[in-house]
Amino acid sequence: MSETTAGPAGLERRSCVDCGASLVGPFCHACGHDSRTRVLPLSDLLGNVLAESFNLEGKTFLTADAMLRRPGDLLVAFREGRSLYTTPFKLFLIVSAAFFVFLVWSDVAIYQFLPVRTGATPVTAELVPNGVRLIGGELRDVFLMPRADGSVARERIAALEAVRPAADAVQARAIADFIQYQTAWTGLNATLETWLPRLLWLLIPIYALMLWPLFGRRRLLVEHLVFALWAHCLIFILLVLFATLNWLGLQLSFWLLAIPYLAYFTLAARRYYDLSTLGSVWRGAVHLAAFFLLAWLPVALGVAWTSAWDRLPESFWSAATSQGMDDIDRWVLPLSDE
Repeated sequence: MSETTAGPAGLERRSCVDCGASLVGPFCHACGHDSRTRVLPLSDLLGNVLAESFNLEGKTFLTADAMLRRPGDLLVAFREGRSLYTTPFKLFLIVSAAFFVFLVWSDVAIYQFLPVRTGATPVTAELVPNGVRLIGGELRDVFLMPRADGSVARERIAALEAVRPAADAVQARAIADFIQYQTAWTGLNATLETWLPRLLWLLIPIYALMLWPLFGRRRLLVEHLVFALWAHCLIFILLVLFATLNWLGLQLSFWLLAIPYLAYFTLAARRYYDLSTLGSVWRGAVHLAAFFLLAWLPVALGVAWTSAWDRLPESFWSAATSQGMDDIDRWVLPLSDE
């Protein structure tokens, strides 16, 4: 629409709503704006939303091709002001949104701390002095796998409950504490599922800062931030790929993600930072280790322990819960608790 004012001889003079120039006809002579009232059908509106969000006019396919075969070109093109590809920030929004939609649609969880069977037979329990021991099951970290139905957790609790009638007072307390522990960590999965994707967003500035000492202190921080956005696009894409393969039943190890990540990181860093292949490889490996050990792992553990602190039984810190370096398979109270 356009503004109207009173003109000579009772005529109305219209002005362009974009630049304010006087209009003679439906199109502005100064900026080219179409002043005609638009009647936009719902289908056209949805099409515009998709086009604006995903830029389905050629850039999407060029960007996908470059992301797959020439990852450094995306970064260099943005730094040089070329508009051939989707910008890193817009690409990050699109890829991260697609990742979260995939998690909901596929019912795959980034991380679960789950009880699993260690054999074909059901989990059983037996009483031991001052405690109880589970046989045929263990707690295990599971990454990028379909969400568990909780059947093994219920089986473990049922096995503990089955030996409760024959337990003495100390053993009964150990059984109750072991059940509370099982419930605490199983219930924690919902908290971790909510926070781990958020950490991928929140730690982007830390990721960029850790690039600074390795890839050039003379470069602007915004250059490292652009690379960090691109790297997180890569992470989201690899997470979707691995989650899809696990959803199909392959059950790949989460740590295999490091191989394609470092390969694409090397290609992009070599082009963007103008480094040798060897220089890009060792810097990428050091950055990955530093980011995981100094940023990601402490924050993730902090979220986990903060959420689980009030759920764990008091005897967690004093009970013997494993033999050697094995996973927690028993709950034995110290003699002082008799």
